[in-house]
Amino acid sequence: MAGLVPFLEISSFLGVNNTTDPARIPVTRRGAFLVAGENVDIDDEKMLHRRKGFNQVLQGDIHSLWSNGDVCLFVEGPELKRLWPDFTDSTILNGGAHVNGSRMEFVEGGGKIFFCNNSIIGYIENGVSHPFPEPEVTFKKRMVGGHLLEWFNSRLYAAQDDKIFFSDAAAPMRMDTRKNFFQFEGRLTMMKAVADGMFVSAGENIFFLKGSDAVDFVLFKVGDSPAYFGSAIKVEGEEVGPGILGTVVIWLSDDGPFMGLAGGQVKDLNPNYCPQNMGQSAAIYRDDIGFGQYLCVSQLIGGFGEGQMEFPLPILDGRGRTN
Repeated sequence: MAGLVPFLEISSFLGVNNTTDPARIPVTRRGAFLVAGENVDIDDEKMLHRRKGFNQVLQGDIHSLWSNGDVCLFVEGPELKRLWPDFTDSTILNGGAHVNGSRMEFVEGGGKIFFCNNSIIGYIENGVSHPFPEPEVTFKKRMVGGHLLEWFNSRLYAAQDDKIFFSDAAAPMRMDTRKNFFQFEGRLTMMKAVADGMFVSAGENIFFLKGSDAVDFVLFKVGDSPAYFGSAIKVEGEEVGPGILGTVVIWLSDDGPFMGLAGGQVKDLNPNYCPQNMGQSAAIYRDDIGFGQYLCVSQLIGGFGEGQMEFPLPILDGRGRTN
């Protein structure tokens, strides 16, 4: 109707707030919170944008997508594959039942890309997959894999249930049988390193293992809201914001998104947002419409159950089978 003047003009949005009673969320000229947002992004200037769509590249039984910016890997059915820039693919490993259905972990270190799940472990070099060799050294055996994998200061780390196994220094394919793991109370759901230690989510807590090497780690509890499995990623601090130096870790939990910095410092990225009924996740950090964005997708938890899971010590032999 002509002549009407808006009661309030909202020039910016302050993010999502689902922890406060919607009737009590303030709306001011400075901006307003969203109770929920669907298919929208909020940029650095606090303006709303319609989220971009997507183009389907591949279709099938595909999971465990990973990239270091140069090499892009994924699992399709029983095969580990590489995705090329023209969106064609090639098979790197046909692991049969040992690949099919199991989430694959990847980490880069020492000029190689290591991969594992609860059935196999190996590495990729020059586009070719290889098994770990059998060490011919007393008290040594091949390094194991697990459901989490990390590289830190020339060692390979693998998590199996409530334990973290670690390789020999500068020899990531073998481990010492006398002292090769440390144990936590509860299953591990995050294991990510920064400059001077490693953030670990185990059981109901977040820990920081401070030190430059596994044999020197000192454990500190830094949080009590465990990370969702698969939600943790490493990002260079300069991409996150000014004044943030070195590698940082970002993860999602029941209490919202958090960032772990060198020294074990943990920062709550959004105290006004808490996910609900989330489970296994996958996350990326992307540059979209000119600003960095942590994007995490999670499975909704539909119920509860009881059961027992066994975690073998997986090894890939030269024929793509496990021992």
